[in-house]
Amino acid sequence: MSARAVSRWESLDLGTTLPHVVVGSVLFAFAAMIALALGRVTGGTTSLWIANALIVGYALRVPTARILPLVAIAFFGTLLSAGYPWRDWVPIVTAGTANVVEVAIALVLLRRLRVGVDAAPDGARVLAGLAIAVALAPAAGAFVGAWVPLPIGVWSGQFLRWYCADAFGMFVALPFAWSYTREEGRELLRGRRGAELAACAVASMAVAYVAVSQLRHPYAIIALPLLLVATRGALVTSICNVLVIATVITVTTLQQHGVLASSNGPDDPALQLAWFQACVSAVGPLVVAVLTADRDRERERSQRTAERLQVIADSLPAYVAELGPDLRYRFANRKYFSWLGKTPEELIGHMPAEALGEAAAERARPHMERALTGEPQHFEFELGDQRLDVFYEPLAHSGGFVLMAHDVTWRYEAERRFRHLLESAPDAMVLFDPTTRRILLVNHQAELMFGRPRAELLDHRVAEFVEGFDRIDPRAVRDHLDARASRTQGDVLELQAMHAGGLHFPVDVVLSELRAGDDVQLVAAIRDVSARRRTERALQEERERAQVTLNSIGDAVVTYDTARTVTSLNPIAEAMTGLIRERAIGLSMDEVIRLHHTEGRPGDSREGAALLKRHDGQELHVEYAHSPISDADGRVIGGVTVLRDVSEVRAMAERMSHLAQHDYLTGLPNRVLLQDRLSQSIHQIGHGAHGAVLFVDLDFFKTINDSLGHQAGDRVLQEVARRLAGVVDAEDTVSRQGGDEFVLLLTRLTDPSDAARVAERLIAAIEAPIEIEDRALHVSASVGIALFPEDGQDIRTLTKQADTALYHAKQSGRSRYSYFTAVMSERADQRLRLESELRTAVTDGQLFLVYQPKFRLPDQTISGMEALVRWRHRDGHVVPPGDFIPVAEETGLITSIDEWVLREACRQNRAWIDAGLPALPIAVNLSLARFDPARIVNGIARALSDSGLAPWLLEVELTESQMLDHSERASHLIQGIRKLGVRVSVDDFGTGYSSLGYLTRHRFDAIKIDRSFVQGLPREPGQKAVVEAILGMARALDYRVVGEGVETDEQAEALLALGCHEMQGFLLGRPIPAPDMERRLRETSAAPLSPSAHLDAATLEASK
Repeated sequence: MSARAVSRWESLDLGTTLPHVVVGSVLFAFAAMIALALGRVTGGTTSLWIANALIVGYALRVPTARILPLVAIAFFGTLLSAGYPWRDWVPIVTAGTANVVEVAIALVLLRRLRVGVDAAPDGARVLAGLAIAVALAPAAGAFVGAWVPLPIGVWSGQFLRWYCADAFGMFVALPFAWSYTREEGRELLRGRRGAELAACAVASMAVAYVAVSQLRHPYAIIALPLLLVATRGALVTSICNVLVIATVITVTTLQQHGVLASSNGPDDPALQLAWFQACVSAVGPLVVAVLTADRDRERERSQRTAERLQVIADSLPAYVAELGPDLRYRFANRKYFSWLGKTPEELIGHMPAEALGEAAAERARPHMERALTGEPQHFEFELGDQRLDVFYEPLAHSGGFVLMAHDVTWRYEAERRFRHLLESAPDAMVLFDPTTRRILLVNHQAELMFGRPRAELLDHRVAEFVEGFDRIDPRAVRDHLDARASRTQGDVLELQAMHAGGLHFPVDVVLSELRAGDDVQLVAAIRDVSARRRTERALQEERERAQVTLNSIGDAVVTYDTARTVTSLNPIAEAMTGLIRERAIGLSMDEVIRLHHTEGRPGDSREGAALLKRHDGQELHVEYAHSPISDADGRVIGGVTVLRDVSEVRAMAERMSHLAQHDYLTGLPNRVLLQDRLSQSIHQIGHGAHGAVLFVDLDFFKTINDSLGHQAGDRVLQEVARRLAGVVDAEDTVSRQGGDEFVLLLTRLTDPSDAARVAERLIAAIEAPIEIEDRALHVSASVGIALFPEDGQDIRTLTKQADTALYHAKQSGRSRYSYFTAVMSERADQRLRLESELRTAVTDGQLFLVYQPKFRLPDQTISGMEALVRWRHRDGHVVPPGDFIPVAEETGLITSIDEWVLREACRQNRAWIDAGLPALPIAVNLSLARFDPARIVNGIARALSDSGLAPWLLEVELTESQMLDHSERASHLIQGIRKLGVRVSVDDFGTGYSSLGYLTRHRFDAIKIDRSFVQGLPREPGQKAVVEAILGMARALDYRVVGEGVETDEQAEALLALGCHEMQGFLLGRPIPAPDMERRLRETSAAPLSPSAHLDAATLEASK
């Protein structure tokens, strides 16, 4: 007996199982008496001992049941079935022992085979268990039971009768115990399965009845319906087996008693063995049912395994596939299908050459052939613009191999970018081994710094070029790296470097770690600080001069640290506060400068006016300004407060505070006071005298308000008001009308030209930088001038004429002034009429497109075209774009025009492609005057979708100056357009003030050199230098360059000599209508760009 069986026996606690043993013994005795009664009823023809089978079946149903209590039930149940008092105890004990032996052997062997409801379904184990329960265990029990002295006959006959009865009981009960489950039992009691069971049972019983009652050899016929039932499941088969056997026993018993007729009469010996033959007939169907159930379970298990493997493979981040010995695909995961863009029907069963292409498959064939010989393969593979890390793992049993590939394109791209960043760094960059400290890689700046070519630096020790570097031990290097990581002091190494010419110069060295897996390398950023040291000395001298100046100015200046403790004050501050320097230093700012804000201004505002309480009790009205002091890293290390005694100015302001006719923000006269003074001036103007009304409007003020907030905007208005008041005479009036509009009333002009001189002074004053919160803000102004009495003698007329002149000034380029003229009035009316007609043109289809080709030189091939909008007025003449585009931008009609141009350009280009013309990109210039990034991106997507044009065949041109005016929204727009796969180019490049920064922050496909630079070629050296710089920058950033406005052969030749091969202009082709453009495309050779020529991987994926 195994250790597991011994532990089960030893762990038995009889005390806790005694009630169960008693109940089980009673049930056992009841089953035994039923079996004995059945034998008596059938006249001894049926031997069925089912009691032992019930114990074994219970053990199978309850795997936790212990063996010893069950064996005890078999023994004591036998005693109870014999009745009390026992006349002869020997045969009863012998019979109980036989039952004990049978039950014990069956339970021990079945548990060793793990046959039960808790074990995994296995047909072989079930059949082996059935053999043990029906053959071996009953035989052992019969061997003991045959010694019971019964009047049956000889020992062999008694053994056979005992064995058959026990085996019959096991055969009838155990299949049902094995196959029954609660779920299947519930299914059999209702619905289709229940009807199926009833039909099978009735059919089986009917066949058994007819066969036994009517046929001489019925038992071959009995097996037929059971074989059919065997395919419906083990439980149905078990139930039908029991019913068939019961039917056979019932019929044969009735035949023996003469109730039913028998073909051979009631004394037919075959009736004595009818039950046994029925059992034999049921063996085959039962085996078939077990094997069928086992097959179904195996099929279900295989399906579940295949599903799990598919889910696992689909969840892997790699491309996974399986190829057979014939090098045909047998399996692939979802990522592999998606990567190749194929369906399972298009891939499974096909060769790699069909999926990857002949060239790629041929390169991979040697690895495949080695994998088929059982040799695992690991290699890197290049497919198109992808680099793959590939594994081939042979399959020893089924042949073929499993393919697993990872996309490692990013690794090569990262290396390329690292080298690019290294070369782009402004400092000398040295990559070296941390152990040997030998140089592995340097950039061009390192060659320049040390005066040596790269070959003389590589594989040399860093200390050969940087003095003292070898004295920095590994611990100091580690401390330096940790300090850099935590941003503490001491994160720069100050050393001396050596030039090849013998010059020694100071350098700052910053070390950084570069990790690649387990490999660690160090990067040294080396900066020549010679100039900085000279600057530091100059700063020290400047600081000393500043201190002298500070002591000499007329304002009080007090400095303090981050704890607001006073650190210094100048002599004026001593006099103003009433504290000498020695007493003030070390005190808090609130103790030294005691400000009382009489107007309720917050005490922590950076500037303003307040009441200063001196330490001698006096009070002064002061203006103050607080500013932070920052170190070189931008950290605030203290502050400075400047105080100015404004007691006299304050007194004057208080005397004027009663005036209610002033602007609340700037203190300027408001509209009511201005109209009053203007009315008086018109009536009082003398003969030959002149007056003027100047309308002033700030340019770009809305940008400040939107970006910095209304508080900053208010401060700008205050500063502008202050400057305007400083430009005019005291008898003149400066008024704020609201927003960023000001009106000046000049009442004593000796000559009308005096108004122009005032306008020039006020424009210059406004254009001076405005310091707001450490920012230098720039605004400009446009001025409209109306004279009286020349331009009008009433308020309404004068204000209208001045406003018209203001509009003309803004249209003329801003930051200028304009006098009102009668022509302006006429132009204003014309503009209103043009706006109305333009609205009609947009809705009535008066707009049309012309197309200007782009050429690639020197081969004179067309590389693309630009779509340009034109307006054919209803009277037949064509309105120039310069006349209606500005109106459209101001009125918002540009939105509808841009959307129409996009749709029409995409439609026309698609029509040309469908007609067999070359697929060339078409460019559309979008206005950003009034734009919403999401709306524009959606409009482009709709235009592409409606026309069916590929995204890479559309190029959106954005004017550089407009992008810079709307930086943040332009960023969102560029990102959205590129995600669609559409090209983005910069139009009029070079006219903005921060083009370089914009190009490095965003990814463009092309830049168009503004015509203003092209027109100066080849004569003007300055223009040539600008073009050379643009081309060099474009090459570094991998951008296409288009020279626009090419009108002469000399310009084209100059651009070509500088390296610009793509051009556009009147020399090469004027804008022409669609039919003429189609003819030109048919007559001229084209050089279309490939989809991936200037698109990154993300954009290409989006375009697909």
